[in-house]
Amino acid sequence: MALAVGLDQRAVHQCSRAAIQSQVSSYGRPNPPWEPPKFGIAASKDEEPVIPRISIFAGLRDESKEPRENQDEGVQLPSVAECAVHLQLLESFHVLREKVLKSNALDRTFSIWPKIPRRSAAEYRRNPRRAAALDPTFQARRQKKWHIFVDLAVARFASWWGEMDNILRLLDAGEIPPLDVLMVWHSLLLNPRMYTALCEESGYQGMSSLRFPWKAVHDAISTKDSSFVLTESATATYSKQTGLGPDLLGYLANFEQFAPAVTKVLSKWANTELRKADIDQALQASPDMAPDQVCLLEHCVIAIDQQPGPTSGLRNAVLRQVNFVEKMGEQVWLRSPALSGTLNRAISRYGQFLVLFKKYPSTLLVPTLDIDLAWHTHLCSPQQYRLATSHTAGRFIDHDDTIDKDALEGGLDKTKDLFRIRFGEEYLRCLCWDCEALRSALEENPVRQGCREVDYEAISETVSLQVAYHRAVEIARRKQEPLPVHAV
Repeated sequence: MALAVGLDQRAVHQCSRAAIQSQVSSYGRPNPPWEPPKFGIAASKDEEPVIPRISIFAGLRDESKEPRENQDEGVQLPSVAECAVHLQLLESFHVLREKVLKSNALDRTFSIWPKIPRRSAAEYRRNPRRAAALDPTFQARRQKKWHIFVDLAVARFASWWGEMDNILRLLDAGEIPPLDVLMVWHSLLLNPRMYTALCEESGYQGMSSLRFPWKAVHDAISTKDSSFVLTESATATYSKQTGLGPDLLGYLANFEQFAPAVTKVLSKWANTELRKADIDQALQASPDMAPDQVCLLEHCVIAIDQQPGPTSGLRNAVLRQVNFVEKMGEQVWLRSPALSGTLNRAISRYGQFLVLFKKYPSTLLVPTLDIDLAWHTHLCSPQQYRLATSHTAGRFIDHDDTIDKDALEGGLDKTKDLFRIRFGEEYLRCLCWDCEALRSALEENPVRQGCREVDYEAISETVSLQVAYHRAVEIARRKQEPLPVHAV
């Protein structure tokens, strides 16, 4: 079998790379080197395929219709639907970060200009690409925008968390916070000891028993472009609670609205060092400043506060998750032809992973990427996670994302060996679209029950066409072209 023999698997990957190159090159080239399958094109938006299929989310629980006291919190692993929404959420985080980093409007807001002799900011606005190319430090300095954005997101999370008397009621009603606040909450949940400490210090024990609002998150994310849109009710509630609108990026990008004192503060934050005295001076210099800008400066104070506290590690927690978000983005499982099979296998392997904690309590166990997705999804519902790990692993399992690379590599080697010994299966496996689609096809084929002989050629052809079609849809989606609908 191709999945069990390294040489054959390499051949699969070589063919896959050639197919990808041919499909990409066929867009705009009349005679590609290899003729990919041809697909029809949707005549209208209504005819375009919905990928992933809506059915993958069918098992989501609607927290607004099921009171917390009536929810069964027995031993549960995450569901396929929850893992699928998690992939959606991670892609929304990725899209948000890309927008922040690439935003020319934010460059203007924070006065991040190319350092070019005898050229002004006006020239940069006329020809930004040419001007930026002359400054090798420009792109690196633009990265500061993401760090500032995360600092403000942490401050906005602190304001949201401070309204805890209303949060549980709102979350139960399906009203979730904006994407930047959700990103911080998500990173906090992936550090369970930090999350527990914050709940205890704040006296908000109800948050430690809350199930993550996967249904509301799914409803807020567009399957077309992964944009995140709150309901009108959630938008109004958040604005009333914090004094800021839900779209932090859009607000900051509208630089022309800011008073000169605010612009000065933001510029100093991005280019030198911002102190609380600078913010106090800005507030004193503009006594008639608009309330939303006063609120922004107040959040700047929270953002630059270096005092130790339960939220002091949140900024780094968010930044550490960028690597995982990028890895998920590279896999694009969300629009894979084998999404359901990939997630089912990930959850099953995650259950086996938890068993290893019980059998080898003193060993550093390191997850693979698919297991890590299921693990992260589980962590987002603290009580569910606590019960399941205590039952399956014999104790609460912490999730530490600060372990250094050398320790992780050593732990992965040990985990690989222990997994093979315990379960008789390979731990490390290729998770690309082709290999995952083949696994799903072989699992679904009745030959495994001895009903008939396997027609590997037919399976291979079917899988090849499925992967080619989903790949064509993804290429068209990224090019913002009409999506393919069926083979010609």
